[in-house]
Amino acid sequence: MPIPGGVIGLVLVLALLYFDLLSIRSLALGAEWFLAEMLLFLFPRFLPFLTTKSSSAGRD
Repeated sequence: MPIPGGVIGLVLVLALLYFDLLSIRSLALGAEWFLAEMLLFLFPRFLPFLTTKSSSAGRD
């Protein structure tokens, strides 16, 4: 039975934190950067839904 990639990644990150090869600060900085990039790519996909809802709200 194969092990999912998410489980392998979690074990790897926990091992790096345990052996002080990865600091909490660098993990937090990486997470902030990743979330900012996700917003950049996902915002254009949801923009039509936001504009449709706001433009139809004035018609009622």
